[in-house]
Amino acid sequence: MALACTAFTSVKAAMADTTVLLDAVEVSGKLSSGPSQVAKTTFQATRLFNEQLNVLKDVSVMVPNLYLPDYGSRMTSATYVRGLGARMDQPVLGLLVDGLPVFNKNVFDGRVGDLVGITVLRGPQSTLFGRNTMGGVISLQTLSPRNYQGTRVRLGYANAQTLDAQVSHYSQLDALHYLSVSGYGGRSDGLFTNTYDNRSCDAYVEGGGRFRLERVEAKKEWVNNFSFSWLDQTGYPYRQWDNSQLAPIRYNEVANYRRLALNEGFTAAWQLDDHRLTSATTYQFTSDRMRLDQDFTAFDYFTILQGQQDHLLNEDITLVSGRRSQWEKLTGLNLFLRHLTTTAPVTFKRYGIEQLILANANRGLQQSMPGAEIQISDSSFVLASDFIQPSLGAALYHQSTFKRGDWVFTAGMRLDMELAHLQYANASALHYRFTMTMPNYKRLETAMDGNETLAFLEWLPSLAATWFPSPSLHVSASISKGFKAGGFNTQLFSDILKNELTGDLMSDLGVYVDGVGASYDVADVVTYKPEHSWNYELKVEAKPLKGWSLTATTFYIDCTDQQLTVFPDGQNTGRMMTNAGRTRSLGAELETAYTHDLRTWRLSYGHTDARFVRYNNGLTDYAGQRIPFAPQNTLHLAVDQSLPVMTGWLDGVNLHLGYGGCGPIWWTEENDVKQDFYGLLDASVSMTRQRLTLQLWGKNLTNADYNTFYFVSMGHAFLQKGKPLQAGLTLKWRFDAQP
Repeated sequence: MALACTAFTSVKAAMADTTVLLDAVEVSGKLSSGPSQVAKTTFQATRLFNEQLNVLKDVSVMVPNLYLPDYGSRMTSATYVRGLGARMDQPVLGLLVDGLPVFNKNVFDGRVGDLVGITVLRGPQSTLFGRNTMGGVISLQTLSPRNYQGTRVRLGYANAQTLDAQVSHYSQLDALHYLSVSGYGGRSDGLFTNTYDNRSCDAYVEGGGRFRLERVEAKKEWVNNFSFSWLDQTGYPYRQWDNSQLAPIRYNEVANYRRLALNEGFTAAWQLDDHRLTSATTYQFTSDRMRLDQDFTAFDYFTILQGQQDHLLNEDITLVSGRRSQWEKLTGLNLFLRHLTTTAPVTFKRYGIEQLILANANRGLQQSMPGAEIQISDSSFVLASDFIQPSLGAALYHQSTFKRGDWVFTAGMRLDMELAHLQYANASALHYRFTMTMPNYKRLETAMDGNETLAFLEWLPSLAATWFPSPSLHVSASISKGFKAGGFNTQLFSDILKNELTGDLMSDLGVYVDGVGASYDVADVVTYKPEHSWNYELKVEAKPLKGWSLTATTFYIDCTDQQLTVFPDGQNTGRMMTNAGRTRSLGAELETAYTHDLRTWRLSYGHTDARFVRYNNGLTDYAGQRIPFAPQNTLHLAVDQSLPVMTGWLDGVNLHLGYGGCGPIWWTEENDVKQDFYGLLDASVSMTRQRLTLQLWGKNLTNADYNTFYFVSMGHAFLQKGKPLQAGLTLKWRFDAQP
């Protein structure tokens, strides 16, 4: 991924709050202005505070056709843009924090302290940013000690005994060096309860910190960013939904998620006459553990304990030249190395052994040998799965910008090369006997070891033309190719091993029963292919009046091998990625904002019609059906009013009222289950006295009832409800350094 360094060189730029023309490379510091003229939406620090936008998922539906559902735990970071996206594995959006890439999707849903800006670019950014940015890029920007010196304190309280605190200190050490140090902590009792034992399903405790050191000289500068975060969370408030009846959350085993993440990034830049050379080096370490009652029922079927350790090293080098000429050039090199290890043992409990293994096997035996049965003595057994996944990649890319009169033309190309390897070791054992011939129990062992390798070589071009008939009107058209990497279906191996074990048991007896045993062709299901798209886009951006900005976009996306998450039919337990033959997505987007007399009105709307063109899973032809999980519409309305008070005890008041909604969302490829359009109301009142601000806020003020997730497992459907009404208060202090 070509993700470079110094995103947003000034807080002023990061705090712009409008939709303007922006080249994708500005986000990574590669060019100051640019040709492809991608529409961006930025959220300034004031808006982040007024609307309680604290984590990435909070901006869902506020940007047209952007949907980031909140379900499961913070490990589940599904992203959907313009009908593209998937619930697991490869994301469709790239994420930057202070200009540095975040590779592991498991940490997308994390807290970043002292945010001063969030910038969202829509549409493919693959030419410059590489894999997994075919839907766009989101950039989070934190406060720099170059732009502020002093101490900041933030305290918060909300319902469900939710507490959070943060302290940050920013200083200038000398004429060249700047330093910032910050730390935070938080906890909550959660909003959902498991009725089986009255445990919370979304309580959490978290903490973290950030260290930043900068050196700035006339023609060179460097920035070192180090951050860490820790999270311990219960989660997965799934409710069974059968025969149109929604049961309460009720499962008997523990479900939680723990995560430790470390990030180290070093950025350096040199100005050489009309050339700017930038180097960005990133190391990321993530260690997390997920524990699930995988059947989500009160019965003892099975559990999973998945642990992962992920090491990532990335280097991105860019050279920009010709900024003062009619021909601007950008050339870059990107290298990455990743090593991921996973252990994911599934423990079958007694009820699961009886219902999922013995019941199926003995049902077939009874037809040919009445009175005979297979018995298993174990109260539980483990399906052990261990995976090692090293991968490496390299990319060369170039983009040229030509300026002629009122026109700007862009041509870019990227060569992306990647090699991914999977080494797997799976094993299980149980003790069984056949009542007709075996007086004693016999130990049966099953093992499944192997290797798989995937190699990708991708050409990722882009073309764009922009016309500037006046300073207040810009029209652009673009064509670009997107790419999302393929991968391995590690979460399906427990199913494969269970079926292998059952098949080995029947083979050991010398018996064949139809429907019992292996149901997968391992070679076919272990891997899934890359996803490719061609994006055709037309944009008009205007400022018709003072204080009024307007952006309108239409797009058409032709996608091949779109990656979909599916659950196997029948009494199976895993999930897997598969590829739809071909899909298409078309739609339109509108964003507008108007500011007058300390009042700002905002509206954003997105419409997407995303359908299968060619997809047959061997049983059903889904051509013409809507792609699941991506909403057809997103809508956001907001108004902010600033009131200068100037009393002896109060300097100002800010009022905010917002409404965000999306839908309908189809949950299945058959389009037989859906969430209708729903909307959530939020508001806040902020009162400021000098350097102290008190805010009262609320979300989902009407306590709207809606669903954020649906899936089918073992023949049962499950739903997760969205969060109910939330309310709280936030207190901020600033202690500015004396000049």
